[in-house]
Amino acid sequence: METAAIEKDKYDRMHNVPGYSPGPGVAHVRTAEGYMPRGCSVIDFGTGTGDAALAFLSRGFDAWAVDISKEGLRHDFGEKFLQGPLWALPDGLPAADWGFCCDVMEHIPPDKVEESLRQMAGRVANCFFAISGVPDSWGKKIGETLHLTVKPADWWAGKLAAFWHAIQKTEDTGSVFIFVARGAKHD
Repeated sequence: METAAIEKDKYDRMHNVPGYSPGPGVAHVRTAEGYMPRGCSVIDFGTGTGDAALAFLSRGFDAWAVDISKEGLRHDFGEKFLQGPLWALPDGLPAADWGFCCDVMEHIPPDKVEESLRQMAGRVANCFFAISGVPDSWGKKIGETLHLTVKPADWWAGKLAAFWHAIQKTEDTGSVFIFVARGAKHD
């Protein structure tokens, strides 16, 4: 089975575990919107429940949502939701001013991190990231590991710098790293 199918199946099952959803992403919306001009376009990469994308829409942003699984989705976004992995973004996903990617990158298989970032930088000029730096505790409920890429903040900063010109680390609690990446590099 290919990586995308394996990961989709994992999250289809995970979203049916009581208490797993919603994740912590929506808690970062207010902080992220402080960096974004009101009304700009935003892609919620790894939307999960869709709560963050809905929050952006309700605040006047043109928000789109993408996720590998639709099992956790709690809102109907119509054409503004597309299903697919970050390392192979769906063709119908338009370019946007900003990306929002919270509690997602640590879930990406290590061999798909760079391609995911490349794909994201190809769609958004700037991106707000919240990345966990600790192993997960939820995956054991289905016999899986969810945080596949657990790395320190400096490692993530280096990966982001390969795809955006300016990387600002705004928070580092040791367990969560917040980055604002600006100026996507285009090959």
